[in-house]
Amino acid sequence: MKIARSMVIFIIAGLVLTFGIARAQTPTQLDWLVIKLWPEYDDPRLLVIVDGKLTNPEEELRLPLPQDAELNAVATADDTGRLIINDWREEKDPAGQRILVLKPEFPVFRIEYYAPLAFQGDQRIIDFELPSGFLQSNDVRLEALLPPTSKEVSLDPPADEQGPTQDDALFFQRTLGALTEQPLRQKITYVNPSGALTVPETASTGALLQPTPPPAEEPANPPRESNSRTPWILLLGGLA
Repeated sequence: MKIARSMVIFIIAGLVLTFGIARAQTPTQLDWLVIKLWPEYDDPRLLVIVDGKLTNPEEELRLPLPQDAELNAVATADDTGRLIINDWREEKDPAGQRILVLKPEFPVFRIEYYAPLAFQGDQRIIDFELPSGFLQSNDVRLEALLPPTSKEVSLDPPADEQGPTQDDALFFQRTLGALTEQPLRQKITYVNPSGALTVPETASTGALLQPTPPPAEEPANPPRESNSRTPWILLLGGLA
């Protein structure tokens, strides 16, 4: 009897554990997702910006972070578009992967972090990957903003649109469409001999953008100007 009872308890515990793991790994569904890669923007590192809108408001969102990433901002946008600092926590999976966990107060959210750039002489190398199993959306695009002094730029996969901004920075956009069970990958290489940043070193740190609007709400020919200079700085100092 005791053996049978122990087996039942063991089976139930296994089912609970399996269900819990499967539930924890369920991707968060988004109406839209925009990932921005801004190397050497206001800092010699890579600034990664993740904008999105939850399909199911108040759902928990999980985003993997590079081991050497430094969080810069975690925010949500209210109904007026005003960005508000959002509570968050960090976890690690069994493999030691850093996971940012948050429940946005409003559907639209923004996450920013800095990560080191890889260098090979004057060449900068970006190998970005968003692993599968975290975010899903039928409306995804990726943007890159490179310093005006960038040369020999290569994107793999290639961009759909490109051109200079009003500040002569180099802007690239790639429309992915749906992101379901596959990872999102982007490789960028370029040469920047002078090491000049996109914005002056005296500028405030952090992105100078309001939340990205849903792609469907943009005009048919959206402007290529990507840094609108509208400050909304959200630093981790304010999150502590």
